[in-house]
Amino acid sequence: KITILPRIGFGMNYVASYNNIGPIIGGSISYGNNNKWGKIGIDLMYILIIQDVNASLNESRKHTMGITGFYERKILKKIVLRGGLSYVKTGEVQSLGLAAGAGLSFSIGKMLIIQPMGEVNFASNENNILGINLNIGISL
Repeated sequence: KITILPRIGFGMNYVASYNNIGPIIGGSISYGNNNKWGKIGIDLMYILIIQDVNASLNESRKHTMGITGFYERKILKKIVLRGGLSYVKTGEVQSLGLAAGAGLSFSIGKMLIIQPMGEVNFASNENNILGINLNIGISL
């Protein structure tokens, strides 16, 4: 089964001791049977950070993008656990690291999926993402 889950949410990036919050957009595409062997896929998370009118304050306010290759497994019929490798880019700062997430998965009918999740990308000590998302998509 192929699953396509667009995402909207709220998140925070941590860059060189600056914490910035903003809305998250993105989504994931995965393949596999979550009930049997799990799923593998790729995920995109983009945090939009509000820019200040004062340009000197924007040095610490950069948009953040995270791309993750993941393995996802459902346990206890509703709980989804996710882990993988991630690439995080905030402004000019680029890092490779690990990602972890957990959430709930609700199937509505044969195709519709609603999946609220919390996710963290641990790219480095100075470049991380934390997000709470609502994924709504389809399984083909």
